[in-house]
Amino acid sequence: MHNKQNRKKDTATTEKGVVQLSQTTTTITAKTIPDAEELEKYNKVDPSFADRIMKMAEKEQSHRHQTQTEIVQVTSKSNYRGQIAAILLSFGCLFAAVFTAYIGSNIVAVAIAITTTIGLASSFLNNKKKEN
Repeated sequence: MHNKQNRKKDTATTEKGVVQLSQTTTTITAKTIPDAEELEKYNKVDPSFADRIMKMAEKEQSHRHQTQTEIVQVTSKSNYRGQIAAILLSFGCLFAAVFTAYIGSNIVAVAIAITTTIGLASSFLNNKKKEN
């Protein structure tokens, strides 16, 4: 981020005395590298400044790309683990429903099956809404 300030001071005389007026103009730009005019000014101070600024910008870009890649990898792994957990939970609920039906509690078996189905469907539909 580059920050430029221009200051202007004036004095004015009024009936009651001298008043000093001050005006400050600030320009803030959020760019990775300064424009050519500013790089030229930096080079007047030290000829290596422009090269150093470009190297700094390249390092920052490389860091941002690496961070984005890591975020995508972590998100992908997290989604995969969530899918595995959902499959295991579904099979566990299916087994519980079959077992409760086997021991004679048909109402409980149906309740387990219905709540599991509703939970999976709502989770699937919520994920689809997030993707859109």
